[in-house]
Amino acid sequence: MVVTTFASNIARLQSIGRVAKKLDRHLALLGRSMHRIVEAARATGYLGDFPVIVPEENIMDLPRDKILLLTTGCQGEPRAALSRIAAGKFKSVALEAGDVVIFSSKIIPGNDLTIAALVNRLVLQEVKVITEHDEFVHVSGHPGQAELRDMYGWIRPEIAIPVHGEPRHLKRHAEFARECGVKKTLAPKNGDIIRLAPDGPERVDEAPVGRLLIDGDEVIYAEAETMAERRRLASNGHLSLALAVDEQGMPVSLVEIIAKGIPSWEDKELEMSVVEAVEEAIRKLHPRARGDNSKLAEVIRIAARRRVRQETGKKPVTEVLLVMVD
Repeated sequence: MVVTTFASNIARLQSIGRVAKKLDRHLALLGRSMHRIVEAARATGYLGDFPVIVPEENIMDLPRDKILLLTTGCQGEPRAALSRIAAGKFKSVALEAGDVVIFSSKIIPGNDLTIAALVNRLVLQEVKVITEHDEFVHVSGHPGQAELRDMYGWIRPEIAIPVHGEPRHLKRHAEFARECGVKKTLAPKNGDIIRLAPDGPERVDEAPVGRLLIDGDEVIYAEAETMAERRRLASNGHLSLALAVDEQGMPVSLVEIIAKGIPSWEDKELEMSVVEAVEEAIRKLHPRARGDNSKLAEVIRIAARRRVRQETGKKPVTEVLLVMVD
């Protein structure tokens, strides 16, 4: 039996420990954060009656019906313990047909596909999967307003700054704190540097925030323009056009086109259609505008891109090279 949940939910870990005792099963922990949280909880006076933890290397020496594994990975994180077990990459544990995996958690929005892939991987191994949709195996670890009201009544803080949730959650929490008697509140955004005293809270600066990616040998922001450009290329393809023109901007050669990732390009009909669209756009252009290389290149770019969009629904990244000849 495997139970996966949020390692930070100490009350849930306590409940699972009691279940292990009641079922006469040995308890083992898998995942670094699970070990770290349990150690911290014990060091601060919690989990006093937690069962003795079986060392990881001894798990497979025990009868399968006498072991309960408490693992990280309830959100399908690829490097967490449960995902590695499901992939057969956890050296000390292997699942078999008939084993049970319980997701004592909710699906955090955005993790749907990752968790679904993990569940499917387990099901294909004939493992029984139980989620909150099947049995009563999870309740939210977040406090409701009544519990928050009690907390503010006990602590009676001078300042309240909610830090978890979307902007609408933070704003409502700050309002609720004021309703509970807290005089000073602030709903921050990611990156805010806040001075608490004197006369705080006050935003005094902003730090750079956001996800970082390893891109080759570089570390860049996930929102960097290079990443946005790659997404556009991946979604819509790329179109390069080269054309030799004279001083008046009139073509002196056929349009040369290189296309990458554009559907139906290989049948040549789309290529001929784009060539016709470019030639027509040049003919319609006023002679004065035709003599301006930048305007001519932009007209060609728009004509080619529009024709591809009309024919395929794609909006390729389009570049134009004009070669001036005497």
